[in-house]
Amino acid sequence: MILINAAAEAVALYFDARGPAFALPLTVLTVIQFSITPMLPVFFVGALGMWRPAVVASTAFCLHAVAQIVSAPFGWIFRYDAMGTYIRGPCYGLTRRASSAWCF
Repeated sequence: MILINAAAEAVALYFDARGPAFALPLTVLTVIQFSITPMLPVFFVGALGMWRPAVVASTAFCLHAVAQIVSAPFGWIFRYDAMGTYIRGPCYGLTRRASSAWCF
């Protein structure tokens, strides 16, 4: 998963601000990144033998991934402008807080 996330980041950085033709591939890559990144600590928690918190967090992060996918066409969490530049959407802060809430 770490390699997938790193590869998506590298490709996204390469295509960033290259114009409107790259908005769709950048959106797909960003959804992959935003969906995978919160899941990484869950694997480490599970590896330490703390299965119950890992299951609870996995459920929350699956809902987070669905929210990322559903909101991608509407720009609620993020969007790319006409020049292909990343812009945070109006719900960006809510998803960041929700994805880290299981730690507390």
